[in-house]
Order: sequence, then C-alpha cells, then structure tokens
Amino acid sequence: MKNFLITFCLLLISIDVFAMDFNKYGFEFRTKKTYCYAQVNNVDISDSHVFGGTVSSGYDLSTILQNGKNTMTILFIGVDDNDQKKLEKDAYCTLLIKEKRNGKLINYASLVGDSLDGLASGKNSPHYDGLGQTAKVNEGYWEEDNVAYKITRTFNVSGVKEWTWTKGKKISDSGKNRDLLYKKYIVFYKMLKENNTKELLDFFRIGLSEKAENDNSTIENEWKSLGIPQMLEDGYKPRLENIKDYKVVTYADGKLFRLEDESGYPPITMIKGKHESVLNPYFAYVDGKIISAL
Repeated sequence: MKNFLITFCLLLISIDVFAMDFNKYGFEFRTKKTYCYAQVNNVDISDSHVFGGTVSSGYDLSTILQNGKNTMTILFIGVDDNDQKKLEKDAYCTLLIKEKRNGKLINYASLVGDSLDGLASGKNSPHYDGLGQTAKVNEGYWEEDNVAYKITRTFNVSGVKEWTWTKGKKISDSGKNRDLLYKKYIVFYKMLKENNTKELLDFFRIGLSEKAENDNSTIENEWKSLGIPQMLEDGYKPRLENIKDYKVVTYADGKLFRLEDESGYPPITMIKGKHESVLNPYFAYVDGKIISAL
C-alpha cells in the first residue's frame, strides 16, 4: 500500500510537470532590398526599415499566439523611392514561423514575397494553396495605400499556454470603449510622471510574468527589457495627448487592442530634449477589467 501511494504521488507530479510543458514557437524574418513589415495576429514583430532594406532577425513569439487559428502577414515595397512598386530580381521578404521540437526549430508556416516580372508576388510561398496547419495564401496591394504589397495566411497551432489575453472579451472601437481605455492610459501616464517603479511593475505584471515563464527568465529582467526603467533613469518625461484624435485599434480578432491615431501613433510619448520614444502596450479585457497584456 505504501509503495502504491508513493508511485501514485510520483505519477501526479509527473502529470503536473508534463502539463506545464507547453509548445513554443519562434520566427525567422529575412529581407533583401525591400522595406518590409512582419506581423503575427496583426501585432508588429519585425521590419526592415533600414538603409538598403536588408535585415535578418527572429525571436520567440509564443506569447502572441493562441491555440487554434492565428494570422501571419508581410507588407513590403521596393527600395526605389521613385517607383516603390518595382522590385529587383533578387529582392525578397520572408517570414517563417518555427516550432521548437526537441531543442530544434522546425519550419511550421511561411510566407515568401519576392519579384515576379519586376513586381511583388507571394507565389513562391511554400504550400501556396494550403496544406495541413496552413491555409491558402491571400495576396494583393494593401488597401491602405495601393503601393505596399500584402501577403497573408492563417495557420493553426496547439499546445501553447493559455495566456491571460486569450481568455479576454473581444473589443471593437466605440466611444465607450475609447473612454474606458483612455482612463487606463491616464493611470499609466501618472505612474510615468511620478516615476513610480513599483506601480509601473504592477501595471505590466501579468504580461511580464507570462513572458518570464515562457522565456525561463524573471519578471525583473523582462521589465528591464521594456526599456521604460532606463528611459526614466535617463530623464525622459511622459506626454499624454488628448483622446479626440485616437481610436481603438484591435489585434488578434479583437482580443488585443490599444489607442492609435490615424498614423498609428499612441497617446503617450516619452520626451527628453529633441529625443522622443512612443509607449503603447497591448491591452486585453479580462474578467471585467482592462489589463496590460503584452
């Protein structure tokens, strides 16, 4: 009987450990001679807005994924300022979602944008018509300006942690939601103005703790990575704009949201002399409260 109880307890511990072994995903972003922007669930993850338009980047993005359907997108233009629709033959922008398996990164879903007869195309994206976890590629000139080319597809994942934001209520832009969210920005602004590190850490705690768990890090390290502590230490001061020029912009099918003006800028800016830096966390509406989620 004693041996049975010991075995049973060990089994429960093993089950608990196994249950916490969540799937993780990263991305690889590579560009050449294109100004390209990459998004997952409409959240900006990387870009090549540098001279020559050539970059290589990547990191873990598990915290912005949800079990089930997700969306990946690239928007890109050529580097010729006189004709940004024109692409050189060797120009490209690629976004790869990679699953971590047994310590290795395995290609999971991808988008490839490159040149076809001098113009942008997504035809070289693997499994263009969809296969397994990836849906068919959709492509065309971006409706916002008809210059940037937009390539997107959905992909399904499973086994990622149920992040707090994934349990939230979907939000849309309305006067009521705008006012409720703006109150959250006011609270954020006052914390920055008073340099209240403790309250700022609590403001971001949910997102920071989940990021720390995913990265096998600490809340303090994740907090430092936001750059806010350094800006405050360096003497940056916050500025809060009036809400009249802002609307609620949603991400991840409405589960993530924030305030933006028509140019995509947030209401809060950190200023030191001629230097400016914007702050705009992603929020979620969970259990009747607006929380800072990412």
